[in-house]
Amino acid sequence: MAQVILRPDSVISSTGFDASSSDLLGLINDDDLNTFTSQNQTNAAIEVSLENSNEYVGGTITDIVLGATVSKNRAGNPDISLTLIDSNGIILFTQHTVTSSTPVNILNAAVDANSEGEILTPTTIDNLTVKLNPSTQGCRVFELFAIITFTPNLISKGTLKILQGQTKIINGKVTL
Repeated sequence: MAQVILRPDSVISSTGFDASSSDLLGLINDDDLNTFTSQNQTNAAIEVSLENSNEYVGGTITDIVLGATVSKNRAGNPDISLTLIDSNGIILFTQHTVTSSTPVNILNAAVDANSEGEILTPTTIDNLTVKLNPSTQGCRVFELFAIITFTPNLISKGTLKILQGQTKIINGKVTL
């Protein structure tokens, strides 16, 4: 099994945080716990699209885990809801209460199908969006991401040579 982490590649919308647009994107997709955006209004939300990857193309998607690295930034313990959406609708929804003022990963349980029970494929994994909605207590968002676990495609492109014997496969043609 192989894994790839998909990170945000654009901000669809945001409100109630101290950063927006490309500044927000740079803070939540850089895999750096020293950068974050802080909730500065009681009504807050972030929606981003996730990058696509060629790594799982042709492979079999085993599961997907939605995650965020967050912390609280005020006295209360905020509830944070995360929603992962594909072109057919919601794949998963999860909610977590954040009690730490230092960054923690919140991860949902791995799912292997969307909300209609359809098995995940590379096509359904492409063009995912993530919505983060915190409660009014305030939070910091360090990272948003999805972890895709997949079985890679075992078909090789190019030349495959069998060193012992007289068999050679070149660009899909077998020579004996």
